[in-house]
Amino acid sequence: MNNGLDRWRNKVALITGSTTGIGWAIAQAFAESGLDIVMTARTVETLNLRVNELKRIGANVLSIPTDLQVPEQIYSLFKQIRKEWSGIDVLVNNAGVVWREPLLETELSRLCTMIDTNQRAVAIAMSEAVKDMEGKDDAAIINIGSIAGHRVPPSRRRATLYSSTKHALRAMTEGVRTELHARGSNIKVSLISPGLTHSDLHDKAEPSGEFAGFPFRPLDANDIAEAALFLLSMPRHVQVSDIVLRSIEQPD
Repeated sequence: MNNGLDRWRNKVALITGSTTGIGWAIAQAFAESGLDIVMTARTVETLNLRVNELKRIGANVLSIPTDLQVPEQIYSLFKQIRKEWSGIDVLVNNAGVVWREPLLETELSRLCTMIDTNQRAVAIAMSEAVKDMEGKDDAAIINIGSIAGHRVPPSRRRATLYSSTKHALRAMTEGVRTELHARGSNIKVSLISPGLTHSDLHDKAEPSGEFAGFPFRPLDANDIAEAALFLLSMPRHVQVSDIVLRSIEQPD
């Protein structure tokens, strides 16, 4: 075990969208490193399955079904965590939605779903998490962004709306970091911006199997989990603001 992770043992980490893909990989990595895990997702059956998997390796796990598109459920999520475990030390905003279609052709309901999940839910969760974290020596917020938050993909990728939400997430992450700095807070705020990653999120976005035809190996969800562990392993005085990672074979 990385010695930098020792101080996080038995600290509480909330991971949104933690039953599949990147969220599940982070949940496993954090549990194996000794953190207590709060898992949340909309699908109760999958949530229960994943909880049992983590418990089999000796992890302390709390599961709370939550629809992040409903603000009241996010507030209720944090209220329940405080009741059960007295709040959190680490927040990983991983849950998100993505689909491929031109912004100009996106129906209002789908537009709102993406913005509500990728932006509004993150803002609410960060605000609630800070209430738990203020005054602690070790506390961290990790937002899972995308390389699409650093540049706008070409129109053929049909990702304008998704990219805009990830640009907004990048701005929120840096903005909250500066707000906390002004308060003299020890809370670290970081963004992980992966390139193309093999995950359920992108598989659902491309049911036609477009990603399967890419002429390079994408990242694996475990690669992003390693980046999250790296952030926690840093000394208390080190703030890593953004990690951009992509497959060595990815051209852009």
